Amino acid sequence: MKNVETLGIMVTNARQRKVTLKNYMKNHHFSKLRMFSFSPTDIDWEHRRIRGLHLRNMKWETGSFSFPKVIYNRCYNSEMETIDRLEQIIGRNKCFNQINQFDKLEIHQAINRWLSPHVPDTLPYSNDNLEQMIHLHKLVFLKPCHGHMGKGVYRIEQRDTGELHISNHYVMPSIIVGSISQLLTESERFVGQVPHLIQKGIFTNNLNNRTFDIRVLVQKNKNGLWSTTNVISRVSYAGCFNTSIYERACLAMDVLKKLYPAKSVRDMMNTIYNLSLRTAEILELDSGIHLCEVSVDLVIDLEGHIWIIEVNGMPQKSLYDELPISRRAIYSRPLEYGYYLSKR
Repeated sequence: MKNVETLGIMVTNARQRKVTLKNYMKNHHFSKLRMFSFSPTDIDWEHRRIRGLHLRNMKWETGSFSFPKVIYNRCYNSEMETIDRLEQIIGRNKCFNQINQFDKLEIHQAINRWLSPHVPDTLPYSNDNLEQMIHLHKLVFLKPCHGHMGKGVYRIEQRDTGELHISNHYVMPSIIVGSISQLLTESERFVGQVPHLIQKGIFTNNLNNRTFDIRVLVQKNKNGLWSTTNVISRVSYAGCFNTSIYERACLAMDVLKKLYPAKSVRDMMNTIYNLSLRTAEILELDSGIHLCEVSVDLVIDLEGHIWIIEVNGMPQKSLYDELPISRRAIYSRPLEYGYYLSKR
């Protein structure tokens, strides 16, 4: 077919090839794009061929492919070695989402330079910094710099009595200590040698006594421009502060309408859109990493102020399965961007 371009979707291992490619193929309507999926171990560097999976005549087949015009990286990675080698062959910036396992501290430093009124105070973990942050804010979160899905996140709150409550996933403390020195002993035990950050805790507005966040999926479109695909909320289980452990997901607009008057909701949504788009633009410009999609997590405090909590480089797309929205754009936009890129 004339003007058909080839796009390769790179996944972490061979087991992920079919499920990943299947999701993109059933949600895309782009006839000018031929796709196959592969893992880094499928690349034959010597002969410049890739062993990939594709759908041919309604059957899944493994074949040998020349290097595609464009590669969409769906590996969860923090290193550029494989990407650099691929781009030496297919061309500079022809791989997108080059790195998608972000360092949370580097992300904070990048967006804080431009969006500081909406970014909580954040410092690298050390005993001195933890003591300082507890003294200033009373509530902090301790997070692995390369964590995901809320794993290894601890909530630390200093109560009026001076007690320090340490929680994991749920607000109910799993550890209570009576002094900063005891807190430092405990924190060193669960931090270990893994790089962590300390983030100011936000006392958030809740929905029926349940924590909720706002997740914005920001993707590049067929014209190569950043755009918002959707805005949803994850509502946690009762007593749980970690919205990765959520009871339900829904449209963010539906949550906000239950808590705020109509004009406030409109103003908040405008702020949410603007902050999310600017975050994506800033990250790409600051890091020099070629991106196509990020998800931006935000919360709203008790005064109605909006805070950027985290940015994820590999959005969790299964999150949208249960929502009454079209999933097509979620999957088709990266493909449309890939086609746009192949023509440049």
